Amino acid sequence: MKFNILISILFSINFINCLISESLKSETIIDWGIKNNFEISPLIELSSENDTIKFIAKEDIDDKKDLLKIPYDMMLDVEKTLNLINLNELKAQYEQFKKLDIKTFNPNNVHLQKEKIFLSYLIYLVQHEPQYEKTKLYEQFNLYLSSTKSNIPRTPLLYTSDQIEYLSGTNLGTTLNKVKQLFLDETKVFKNESYYNKDFDMKTYTEIRLFSEKVGVEIMRKIHLVPFFNFFKKDYLRNNARFIVEGNGDIKISSKKMIKKGNDIIINGLRRTNAGRLVFEGENNPHAVNYRENYIIPAFSPGLYYKYDIDDINLYQTHFINLVEEDFDKRAVYIYKNYSKLFNGGDGDAWAYGILLENIEYYKKYVNSWNSTRINELFENTEDRWNLLKAFRGESKLLEKAYKYIKNKFLGLKNIEAEKKNKNKDKDNRNTDL
Repeated sequence: MKFNILISILFSINFINCLISESLKSETIIDWGIKNNFEISPLIELSSENDTIKFIAKEDIDDKKDLLKIPYDMMLDVEKTLNLINLNELKAQYEQFKKLDIKTFNPNNVHLQKEKIFLSYLIYLVQHEPQYEKTKLYEQFNLYLSSTKSNIPRTPLLYTSDQIEYLSGTNLGTTLNKVKQLFLDETKVFKNESYYNKDFDMKTYTEIRLFSEKVGVEIMRKIHLVPFFNFFKKDYLRNNARFIVEGNGDIKISSKKMIKKGNDIIINGLRRTNAGRLVFEGENNPHAVNYRENYIIPAFSPGLYYKYDIDDINLYQTHFINLVEEDFDKRAVYIYKNYSKLFNGGDGDAWAYGILLENIEYYKKYVNSWNSTRINELFENTEDRWNLLKAFRGESKLLEKAYKYIKNKFLGLKNIEAEKKNKNKDKDNRNTDL
């Protein structure tokens, strides 16, 4: 009995020590911020829930209350990071990297995307090579850079290869494969002898890249990694706080509405498509709304390959249709008419619309096959299951809308062409009678 009590006491002491240790970690990063002129309101605090560290309201907060101020000097851009590491080799690598032609997820402002990529590369080096522990960067920012390992999103990028393969044929799968390939292409550059010249752990690199996406903010036409941003939830519409960049580069976060005690502090985030947000942030948009709508499917689905005995695999990889683009049907019809011989197409438009309808129907049926039973069979994590179910519900609605639109166009064109054919037939009969 006494032995059991002793064991219980020791367990309790160990548990309390763990809690204190975690608390000290949170306090340490706050202390690090305060030491660097970071300002935090007593109205908010860091809280840990389900392995997630986040800012919450310590008490009820009125609107327009200043919550946080992050000075510009606390932030890291590429130049500052390189100067703190102070290695001419890395500086030369960056000059070389800026000249490379690299594909990015967002084709606008490629130079800003390249800054996020190179900052991710530098963080990866610091975390994998002991030599960087002797640099000013490690001395001043190691605590912050170590936080890349916290709050890792439940992103499909970290699914197993089998799970990713199952998502092929969906818009989420298309977006996922695109981002995954971009990340792989980035590491191919850095594995070159002109750079790191070593293999990359893709899981770690992916986590760092997602970190740079989450905390990277454009300030004075450069990307800066902003401390503490990884401890905030973000949402484009449903936010209760807002960050602004002041003229001197400082960032101020203020409440924009009443925030109840214990609630998460949610700041304004990027406007992303539903699939894009799930891939980069591990969350769906509210109501599966597609901001900056994009729904891209291959113009030649496996269904068309099978039905029409098509053997040119390049068609699947090179021709795409954006179902939410204006006049997407006209662009799709143009594609099918260019390959009319594959379908034994006629002279009118109806047959091409028929092919488009079959193509959309294939993806509609495939997405609808992703019900809760199938998802639960393939995915164990509850959050993954809910994210996927919600994502596919959004895809299903969009595909159904496109399907109905094209079906009406197809039937209308068939009727017009049938009437025209009948008129021509009647005209020929009259000429014969004469």
